[in-house]
Amino acid sequence: MTLPTNLNTTLLAQILVSPLPVIDLDAIGIVEIETQLLTLRTEEAFVLRCRFNTPKMTLYQTGQLMKISPGRVRQRESNALRKLRHPVRIRPIMRAIQLPNESY
Repeated sequence: MTLPTNLNTTLLAQILVSPLPVIDLDAIGIVEIETQLLTLRTEEAFVLRCRFNTPKMTLYQTGQLMKISPGRVRQRESNALRKLRHPVRIRPIMRAIQLPNESY
């Protein structure tokens, strides 16, 4: 499944601690982000796709789809982003999009 570039750019901006420079994600960067999404639990990846895809879904809308509360959606989103910020997962993404990874 290929993700739209705007989803990947938005998601990448959430993963990075520092501000995201203007980048154009190429196919390698998109594939790497998708690869890292596949390392998450299914529910976590689904929440990120719902929340950062275009059109963005609200916590309530995502919760309705998953049959969970908006608060639980927020928790899953937060946990998924925390996992994606881990150095083991962020370094391959940084290499793929060729950003310096001093802080990762």
